Amino acid sequence: MGPKPWFTTSTSQRVLKNYSIPKQKKNLEQKETLTLAYMNDDNRTLAQAEPKVIRVDNTEDYILEVFYQDQVQERIKSQLQKVIKEELLKMSDLLREAVRDWVEKEKAKSNPEEERQKQILLSEKLENFEVNNKKLEEENRALKRRMELKEHENQMMMRGIKKFMDMSRKQ
Repeated sequence: MGPKPWFTTSTSQRVLKNYSIPKQKKNLEQKETLTLAYMNDDNRTLAQAEPKVIRVDNTEDYILEVFYQDQVQERIKSQLQKVIKEELLKMSDLLREAVRDWVEKEKAKSNPEEERQKQILLSEKLENFEVNNKKLEEENRALKRRMELKEHENQMMMRGIKKFMDMSRKQ
């Protein structure tokens, strides 16, 4: 035997038994529904959303009844509008930033004088850095030489003190 179908005979009989076209039309006419549509890229309506016609039990009826109430539809609509507004704001900020960056790049391309001034400024900074580096190297050399002289002077003093102490011991 093959796989068992997802529905049983009793289920299909119950669905057909509860299905009545006039009752469904009457319920649909009584309910005011928010027109929902699926949209494609060109913003044309593809198909209107309609409530499910065949219902197996009362919970589906209750859910659909609550879903199509005006208050619920208004809340859903307001939430969707809020989310769409937030997303549009994010996209707008992102687009604004991208346009600003693009404009700055285009200005930089079209203004070679500004680029040349930047290059001159950078070369001046580099020259100043090199001059300061040379000055610091010279100061460092002078300090090293002074330290060497002080060390030599200290060694001479230590030798003199040592000689003086040796002479004073001998006497």
